Amino acid sequence: MSQECNTIGSKIKSFLAYINIFDIPRLTREISCDVKLIREKYDETIKAIEDYKKELEIERDKRAKERNLFLSVLDHLDDMVWAKDLEGRYIVANKSFREKFCYGITWDELQGMTDIELAKKFKKQVGELNHTFGEKCANSDVVVQESKLPQKFLEDGNINGKLMKLIVNKSIVVNHNNKMFAICGSGRDVTEWYTSLEKAIKNLKAECSYAKCSYFDKEEVNKILNELNKFRFKEGDHVKQ
Repeated sequence: MSQECNTIGSKIKSFLAYINIFDIPRLTREISCDVKLIREKYDETIKAIEDYKKELEIERDKRAKERNLFLSVLDHLDDMVWAKDLEGRYIVANKSFREKFCYGITWDELQGMTDIELAKKFKKQVGELNHTFGEKCANSDVVVQESKLPQKFLEDGNINGKLMKLIVNKSIVVNHNNKMFAICGSGRDVTEWYTSLEKAIKNLKAECSYAKCSYFDKEEVNKILNELNKFRFKEGDHVKQ
């Protein structure tokens, strides 16, 4: 019995000696310090995340206000204004464009559509001959993309059965790396002006006998006609600025 007790006592001493190697009190203190440090780092990380979320929210709010301001300004313009990505899909279009050119469709309906898709939609809606706009618009986009320069066009066609002539200005849009990512455009309805001008020129030609006209000779009349013809948009042609 005494021997067994000695053996047990010896084992206990060995175990205690083994434990003392690790210096439990010191380890406890170190672990406590590590836990405290981890907790501080955790709190700092959580605070940094929360601060970042607040900054992100402020930036989002700022951008939303800027976009709303931008769209509000566009929607109060009489001219039609739009932008399309390089695949020809609409990414911006003001109220005037949607009402005058797109029969009043909403932005949600228009967003992402191309001129060809719009032409098909409107032809089906009002009839083939009542809507003839579309293909020329896509062609002029290609001219601007290839030249990478601002261009001016006279684009015409029927909208809901009525002829519309637009003087259109288009240019590329680049990002912070100066890489083109969109084409922006504006269109002004010059139907009445253009029709009146054509009528005046026709009357001038009819009234001037070229030979008898004392205040306008043939060369001057032809010069005016040539200037007018510069605004005629033909398939594959355009007017350079």
